[in-house]
Amino acid sequence: MAPHAYTVLFLLAASADTVAPPPAAPLPRSGSTTYTAYFACRELISIDMGQIGSQSAAECVGISKNIADPGVFDNLSVRCIEQGEFRGADAKFNGWCAQTDGDGDKFYTGYTGGDGGPVTYIGGTGKYKDVAITGTWAVHDAPPLPTGQFAFRLEYEVSWRPN
Repeated sequence: MAPHAYTVLFLLAASADTVAPPPAAPLPRSGSTTYTAYFACRELISIDMGQIGSQSAAECVGISKNIADPGVFDNLSVRCIEQGEFRGADAKFNGWCAQTDGDGDKFYTGYTGGDGGPVTYIGGTGKYKDVAITGTWAVHDAPPLPTGQFAFRLEYEVSWRPN
C-alpha cells in the first residue's frame, strides 16, 4: 500500500478541480500558528557523483492540517519542487511550494536547510496577497518507499501580519 501513497495524493490533488473543497476560514489580520503538511514525492532526476555524493530534484504533493487553529492554514493542497544535495552524511534541501486553500487563494513559499530552517514567503493571491509571512519548518521522514519515491511531513511555525 505504501508505494501507492504518491498516486493517491496526486489523484486527490488532481481531483480538487472537480470536487468543491470546503471554503477556507478568513485569515485574521495578524497572528501565529503551527501546522503540518504531509507529502508524498517522486524523484524527477538524480545525478550520482560517486564518492562526492549526489544531486536530485523531486516533485512533492500533499495536504496540510492545523490542529491548533482549525481553518487557519488548514486543509491546504500543497505542491512543491525540491532540490536535494547529498554530501556524505549531510543533506541539504531547497524547496518551493504553492499552497492553495478552499477559496482558491494561494501563497508561495520557499525553504532551505537540512532538518529544518526558515520559511521564505514569496507572494500570494486573495487573502494572502498583502501579508508578510515568516516562520520555520522542520522535516520528519516517513518510512522508506521504493526507489524514486519518498514521503515526509513538514512542521511549520508561522506568523503573519499586514504587509
